[in-house]
Amino acid sequence: MRICTVPDCDRPHVAKGYCRAHYYRVKRHGDPQAHIPIGQAKLKDPGPCEIESCARMAFARGMCKAHYGRRRRGDVRAEVPIGDPVAEPPVVTLDPVGCSIEGCERPSEARGWCHSHYMRWVETDEPLRRTARAACSVEGCGRPVTGRGMCRRHYQAWQRRPSGTEPER
Repeated sequence: MRICTVPDCDRPHVAKGYCRAHYYRVKRHGDPQAHIPIGQAKLKDPGPCEIESCARMAFARGMCKAHYGRRRRGDVRAEVPIGDPVAEPPVVTLDPVGCSIEGCERPSEARGWCHSHYMRWVETDEPLRRTARAACSVEGCGRPVTGRGMCRRHYQAWQRRPSGTEPER
């Protein structure tokens, strides 16, 4: 039986002269990293989050889970401290039963808001602002667009048309 070609490794050969662990290292890093023993974890004190005025412990790349998640998603608020009242508007009430927006009776899901108000906040930074939707491109129709610049009714008519014909606009 063949063994791994890395010095001081007596594990069985799997591929290209390496054991399973060293082969995965070569695939991942381009080097078997023979100087690092197999199974030795890279234990490191994470320290605090690198974002100024954040006291949470670092999770990845020197940031806490919240800031790392924001940066990973490309959120423009990645550098803003969690809980900053300018970047994150305060939640009026934390009623676990209903949305905190006055007049809304849907159940709350996130930040004390229902799904609709939360998604409006995600898209526009304000839970009450609706995104403007374009109007149908068919002359005389003012319904909101759902596909290819047309409302649902005109889009479905366009889909049912014989192939090779142009949609009526």
